[in-house]
Amino acid sequence: MKRIMLASAPVLAAALLLTACDLFGVQEDDYYPISLGNMWNYKGLVEIKAFNGDTISSSSGVTEVTAETRLTGGEDVFEITRIDTTFAKVPSETTLVYTSVSYTRKTDDYVLGYESLDDTEPDTALVLPLEEGKTWTVQSWADTTTTATVLVKESVTVPAGTYDCFKVRTTTTMGSQSYQMYWWYAEGVGLVKSYLETSQGGLVTVVRNELVSHDIK
Repeated sequence: MKRIMLASAPVLAAALLLTACDLFGVQEDDYYPISLGNMWNYKGLVEIKAFNGDTISSSSGVTEVTAETRLTGGEDVFEITRIDTTFAKVPSETTLVYTSVSYTRKTDDYVLGYESLDDTEPDTALVLPLEEGKTWTVQSWADTTTTATVLVKESVTVPAGTYDCFKVRTTTTMGSQSYQMYWWYAEGVGLVKSYLETSQGGLVTVVRNELVSHDIK
């Protein structure tokens, strides 16, 4: 998949956000329960710490499993549609709506994310089952590599509730630059929180997304 994953917020979660698909609904130890019609609602904030923690933009996002389809190569996948509404304050007050469509295939061992139906180089969103200490390569092409590591299982509270989650760290390296992002996944729910903190030119930017509600079929 020829793209830099996790590179833009608040839509950075689209590829890894909730990509596991199961034709028979929620299964035990399924941290990515996706069936046709499943929906997740998120809220997001972007803060600049150098400006006294001012929020420079906020967002709301809806992720829905909208179709069952097939890749050009013949594999069955789910179509994932995400609609993000961003309210930006800088440089001026602006409202932006962004819609993205991706595709997901789940096997016994992997969750694979596809940019299009013609994509032949999927990202490895997850290596199953999730276990503390497990590490894998999400993607690698040109001078960009993203790796993931399952760090720990811990309790996380978001607007949708409190969940026991696996915390996953992704590290993206682009040439001489790199950054890390953190993701929390709950059994029977999927992604409940993500967090990114970057520093550039003396400015520290924090991007966070949290689950507000969900409808799992």
